[in-house]
Amino acid sequence: MCMRINYQNDLRQVNSQFWGRIFGLFIQSGRNPLVLDHAAIVRDRQHGQSLRQVARGHRISTATVQLVLRKHPAQVPVPALEKIA
Repeated sequence: MCMRINYQNDLRQVNSQFWGRIFGLFIQSGRNPLVLDHAAIVRDRQHGQSLRQVARGHRISTATVQLVLRKHPAQVPVPALEKIA
């Protein structure tokens, strides 16, 4: 009996996704994406704040801070190479 209910639910879900694609409806599945100020996070990190301090300031996890920093690597100017005489 339980398997039959799950099967019917699966069919209902597939059916609704099918009709949504046909009529061009957007069916969101999953979690809403976070809205973050990437520039502010990178700027705070470049000003010397630790990952935890940045995370607390923006009310996000340290893992999210790391993801943002990976997407926007710091652009540190490369010092000019001196010629060896």
